[in-house]
Amino acid sequence: MNIDTAWLEEHVFHHALTPLEQRTLRDLVEVHHYAKGESLIVEQSVVDGLLVLKEGSVALRHEQHGQKVQIARLEAGVQLGDMSLFGGGCASATVVALTDCVVYQLPQSALQYMMQYRQSMVQDIMRNSIRNLSGALRRMNDHQAYALQYMQGVHASC
Repeated sequence: MNIDTAWLEEHVFHHALTPLEQRTLRDLVEVHHYAKGESLIVEQSVVDGLLVLKEGSVALRHEQHGQKVQIARLEAGVQLGDMSLFGGGCASATVVALTDCVVYQLPQSALQYMMQYRQSMVQDIMRNSIRNLSGALRRMNDHQAYALQYMQGVHASC
């Protein structure tokens, strides 16, 4: 299946790619389809590379003290697997398709090739990961502040 390089330029790279870079992506990116309810990533499993949600929405679920908690709902454009990829280790959450999804995957072997031969593309991917992770951290800070205010009895007035 063909990949939409214009979509990747807009949502991952944030600039126009050269014809060589576009060809590199067409050669390396794998396209996967997930049905509603299917797991894209399973907590504590090894993630092979980086996933980009092209279409659909997913839930991030994390198990803590024997209970599964949905920690986020993510929409098309988000990268998945960055923490495992750049931090090492297994997946910290399960990712479940809330709708039918199309996912672009850059397997670890493709990323290693790009690190050797297309370093500027890997830098763009890492910048996008940092943007995504910093946005998630900001949202977590907001939620934590809200939860602390709620526990302290401080409520926003209407």
